[in-house]
Order: sequence, then C-alpha cells, then structure tokens
Amino acid sequence: AQQQLDAFARQLESHGIRVLLAATVPGCDSQHYPRDLGFVIDDVFVLGRPRHEIRQWEITGLRPLIERLPRVALLDAGTIEGGDVILHDQSVLVGLGEETSLLGVDSLRYRLETLGISREVVPIEFDRPGVVHLDTLFNIVAPELALICKNAFSAKRVSWFERHFELIPVTE
Repeated sequence: AQQQLDAFARQLESHGIRVLLAATVPGCDSQHYPRDLGFVIDDVFVLGRPRHEIRQWEITGLRPLIERLPRVALLDAGTIEGGDVILHDQSVLVGLGEETSLLGVDSLRYRLETLGISREVVPIEFDRPGVVHLDTLFNIVAPELALICKNAFSAKRVSWFERHFELIPVTE
C-alpha cells in the first residue's frame, strides 16, 4: 500500500499538484486509507466521523493539515466516512453501509445547509449487510456514466440510478 501511495503521489506531483501528507500517528498502522477520514464538497473540507476507534486515531495525523485549510466542517453526530460520499451534479450521494449512519447523513445535511451549500444529500441504502463503502459497489467514471454492482441495491434504488446515469454493470 505504501509503494502504491508513493507512486500515486509522484504521479500527481508530475502534473504540478502539491501533495500534502498526514503526519504519522504512532501505533496506528492503518493510515493507508485517508479517503475515509475526510472529503471535500465544493470549497469545504468535511472531517469524517469514523465508527471505529482506530480510525479516529488517524484523524490526529490530519490536524496539522486541517489547521491550514480555509473552510472545514465538523459534524456533530453519527458516523460518516469518505468512501461513502460521492458528488454528482448538485447532489451528494451517501452510502449507508457499515461505516456511515443515517445520523451521520443528517449531520452532513445540516452542516452543508449552515454553510450555505445547497446540494441535495441523498442517502443510498444497500440491499444486504456487509457493505463497507458505497464507492466499492457504485462509482461515477464520467459525467452521467457509472459502474454498478446491481445486486448490492434494491430494484427501486437501481431504477433511481438508471434515471440518473448510464450504468455499466460489474460483478463483485
């Protein structure tokens, strides 16, 4: 994972992107999934609210970076991780899997409203337990085009996706 992260950072830097890395948190060897700890909506960095204590430790490594950001949103309740958050047009799709709760979705909706961000927050339910993150079963790959593992969602939700995207079905 570290080799992949280093290669990705080099690739970004080769395109003129400045890469900032979170500080290492002693005793925490799960810092290789930073996309779960926070996400950006418009010009606001939203700090996640991880369900597991070990993931909460990882956030301490972000503190020096967060202090440098102009707009940061802290959520008041529930749990939410970045792997469950996908932006589309004026919507924020949020998966309700093992790591994100409806209370976390409501907290995100409230915080966006208080910041003047008028995006619809759409909770996305799964048709079965054991789903960790939305982005592992649904992902937008181009405007109006998405990959989907249809058997992870109810027929009603798949129909909703079909109204908004051209879908490319994939297997688990």
